[in-house]
Amino acid sequence: MSKWRTAIEAEFGSEVYQSRFMGEVISTGSFVLDYLLEIGGFPVGRLAEVFGEEGSGKTTTVLSCILECLKEGRAVLFEDFEARLTDAVLIKMEIDPKKIADYRVMPETMEDGWKIIQRFCERPEHKGGMIFVDSLAAMPAKVELEEGIDGKERVGLIARIMSRNLRQTTQKLAKANIGLVFVNQERASIDLKLGGGKTTPGGKALRFYSSMRVQLNLKGRLTHEQINDLTGQKEKIVTGVQVGLNVVKNSFGGSYRRGVMAIRMNGGIDNIYSALKVGAFAGICKQKGSYYILPEEFARKDDLGEVKKQGYEQMRSFLTSNPEIWNKYMEAIKAFLNKK
Repeated sequence: MSKWRTAIEAEFGSEVYQSRFMGEVISTGSFVLDYLLEIGGFPVGRLAEVFGEEGSGKTTTVLSCILECLKEGRAVLFEDFEARLTDAVLIKMEIDPKKIADYRVMPETMEDGWKIIQRFCERPEHKGGMIFVDSLAAMPAKVELEEGIDGKERVGLIARIMSRNLRQTTQKLAKANIGLVFVNQERASIDLKLGGGKTTPGGKALRFYSSMRVQLNLKGRLTHEQINDLTGQKEKIVTGVQVGLNVVKNSFGGSYRRGVMAIRMNGGIDNIYSALKVGAFAGICKQKGSYYILPEEFARKDDLGEVKKQGYEQMRSFLTSNPEIWNKYMEAIKAFLNKK
């Protein structure tokens, strides 16, 4: 050990040389987003932001990440400022409501929310855990509830509170090895000097302190034709949506990497849809018109020839019913992506 380091540790303590990133990563539940982030998900011990327009799958992405945390036995804190998450939604996402009942809170003010975050970081049993806040746009300041606005302008109130608390909390997250993911909304900007456009609430502090920022936007709908039980006629039923992904900031890899994932209605992230699209591009599977075709190598041993299904829903049903084929196919997709 050099004389310099001995002197610095003697004056400031050995923790001054503590590594701020332990290399732990939590999967987002979407193999496409994990690939775009380059390290396989959100980093533990760092701050991340997921933002986008309404209905673009921000909360679904967060819940998918929570499911991955629970699978690994990690502590999870979920602050539901929007107060709209129900047990039914959790169950559809395959999350047992009882497992997060003690860590699912609805703070009244953003000051209370920050205090709960700091308390979570202080408990040693929470080391390696994750905190999720949904959403910054719904976090009211204490003064707003106690005094009301009454026509008075409080310019930058939320931004100042965010900036102060982020300065205090960022170091605690790193030392406690706990990740924090904020959900944020996109809204129209009223700054005419910048020509309008879109911005996110809460000022610029969050985007400055975030190690990752992921933007979500709606790209289109996934539909399936079926017979309406009431009318007896064929109708196109919306089964999900296509969500555009844009990694606008990434301290661990390249920024502005883009991709598309799918989210099923009340069913979470649909990795099968993305895997078939990637597979068709890579030549791992084929898509001819409305038909999806898996090569013979992915078929069961007792089957002969390729697997051919008409329509995405039929192929999805087949892969869901045959997990051994799906797992083998997914391994080929991940091998292709890892070579890129």
